[in-house]
Amino acid sequence: MSFSPPTMYNSSSSPTIHRPYHHWLALGLALFSMVMSAFISRSVFERLPHLEDEVAYLFQARTYARGQLVIDIPQPRRAFWQPFVVDYSQSGKRFSKYSPGWPLLLAPGAAVEQPWVVNAFFSALTVALVYRLGREVYDPDVAVMAAALTAFSPMALLLNASLMGHTAALCLTTLFMLAYWRIERGKNSLLWGAVAGAALGLVFINRPLTAIGIAAPFVLWSGVRLVLTAVGRQTTAAIPLRSSLHRIASVLKPLLVLAIIALLIATVIPIYNYAAT
Repeated sequence: MSFSPPTMYNSSSSPTIHRPYHHWLALGLALFSMVMSAFISRSVFERLPHLEDEVAYLFQARTYARGQLVIDIPQPRRAFWQPFVVDYSQSGKRFSKYSPGWPLLLAPGAAVEQPWVVNAFFSALTVALVYRLGREVYDPDVAVMAAALTAFSPMALLLNASLMGHTAALCLTTLFMLAYWRIERGKNSLLWGAVAGAALGLVFINRPLTAIGIAAPFVLWSGVRLVLTAVGRQTTAAIPLRSSLHRIASVLKPLLVLAIIALLIATVIPIYNYAAT
């Protein structure tokens, strides 16, 4: 007796007509998303932060790009005031109030004075990952439609052109879901467990509450998988106990890898808070 989650479609195991043009459509949609991100960033936002959040993110990214976690409070302090940037008088240091995940990803762009490039890259990667996930779970036609909806979404187009962390969070969330899907397929499950853990951990240090909301149903489903696997093995007398434990371990190991890596990356937040204050 074996247990596997219900699926609508698995393109890797079901016979389909090979249509290579789907890949080209997906590539075109990814490039469209990147180009539109660059265009809107330049023509609408003028490559400048417009929200207080963006100002704080860019400040923090530039600080990291200089190889520093915090800076000394400039004097006179009020002349250099910035929204959502904290002056911690006990230590004489200035830093952004936000968690460090997104500014860390934004720092390479800030280092070359082109921070808009980071979201443009993540926008294209998101479209590609949506296509890949849709193709594996359903079929190539659904995958292209999902990628198109992602690329042409007005909300996505505006956020991709901003300096906000939503685009990176969406990209990493999609990568997490794709990696979890491949864990359940059973091939290279430890590797995909590590990828899923890294993606979820990066979402957490970007948007902690969002990461908890995303992880919750996957945690519940993982628990259900383990319970059903254990119950299924125990009720099959023909299967030796050692074989039963091996099968349970094969389900549990990638989940443990996922959890450990995600938790290790999540510790960046308390470590950063301690270092800053």
